[in-house]
Amino acid sequence: MDLRNVLNTTYIAARVGGKELRRWRADNIDLKSENKADGTLVTAADRAASAAITSYIKGRDPSAFILDEEREALHTLARPESMWVIDPLDGTHVFANGGDDFCTMVAYVQQGIPVIGAIYFPMIDLTVFGGKRVGAWVKPSETMASPLISRRVQ
Repeated sequence: MDLRNVLNTTYIAARVGGKELRRWRADNIDLKSENKADGTLVTAADRAASAAITSYIKGRDPSAFILDEEREALHTLARPESMWVIDPLDGTHVFANGGDDFCTMVAYVQQGIPVIGAIYFPMIDLTVFGGKRVGAWVKPSETMASPLISRRVQ
C-alpha cells in the first residue's frame, strides 16, 4: 500500500470508529463496562469502535496486523515489520461518564516507527492527521482539509 493509500485508510478508519462512538452516544446504548486485566476500563462501545475500525482496515488491507488496545491477547504476539496500531476509544472514563472529550486514534507503523497517524474527535467532528513526507492536516467537519503550519523553535 503506498503512502497516500495508507494516509487515506488511516484517516477514514479513525472517522469510522468515531462515528460508531457517536452512534452509541446518540442511541444511549448500555455500555456494559468492565475492567481489563490491567485494571483499565473497557466498554461495549470500545469494542464496537474497535470492530468498526478493524473491519475497515481489513477491507483495504486483508493481511493487516492490527495491534488494538482493546484486544490484549495481541499485545504479546510477535509483530510484523508493518502494522496498524489503534486505540478505538481514548478517554473511556470520560465517554462512560457522559463527557465529550474523547477520540479515536489510528496509526500505521513500519519497523517500530509511526509513519502515518490520525486522531478523530467525534463530538466536534474534527480530524487531525498526517505523517512524515505527507505533512500534517486538520479537517473540521466536512470542510476541506487544511495543512498545519509548523515553525522551527529556536
